[in-house]
Amino acid sequence: MAVTASWQTSGDYRLQLASDVDRDGMGCELLDGQDNFIAEVFRCDSDRTLTVSGEFQGVPLAIVDWFVAQSKRRLDPFEDGTPLAAILTKPDET
Repeated sequence: MAVTASWQTSGDYRLQLASDVDRDGMGCELLDGQDNFIAEVFRCDSDRTLTVSGEFQGVPLAIVDWFVAQSKRRLDPFEDGTPLAAILTKPDET
């Protein structure tokens, strides 16, 4: 991945926004204070999907919430202009 945008920090964690030509999309990566990869939210422009990968064990919930919220904000919209909201639906609460 190649870095394409600035960093944002929250305590000992940082975000890195990166493009990935091979996977046809953009990723928002969560890194710890030593720049170790923790997780990624990836926006695939070819099939209009968002996926999460990584390991959140030991990461405070407040940081996970911050990471997901910032990822959705920074990765919106898809390359063709379609808003992420078009694919984000909440499961029924039954």
